[in-house]
Amino acid sequence: MSRTSTQWSLNLKSLFPGAAMTALLIWMNDLSKVLEAGEELPPLLGINTGHGKHKYSEKGLANVLESYLKELNSSFHEAPDKVGWFLTTKVAAESWLESRKSTDAVAAEVPCSCRFSFFFMSINGTCPP
Repeated sequence: MSRTSTQWSLNLKSLFPGAAMTALLIWMNDLSKVLEAGEELPPLLGINTGHGKHKYSEKGLANVLESYLKELNSSFHEAPDKVGWFLTTKVAAESWLESRKSTDAVAAEVPCSCRFSFFFMSINGTCPP
């Protein structure tokens, strides 16, 4: 993760899909904690899936991440001019993170195996038993 006064970003480009999704969930939790503490987010937030030599940094990781962000109704969208990047604004991120508070309470009640079905599906193409 990197932070400047104008942008915070999460670098997932060297991670396998399951590890990338875990890092994303931790980062989203950290962003929520920042807001709960009354701190400000920067004007731009970004997630970098990369476009280098790692086999999951090509379109594969970006596709998995894009599907997961859509499933979460995330405010992040693939940047048309920055290959491998998903971006959102401060205002959109704050609104989205605020809306997640009620869904997080529901997710906490779901058995662990159900919460991580997406990871298994994205790697194996099937749901776990």
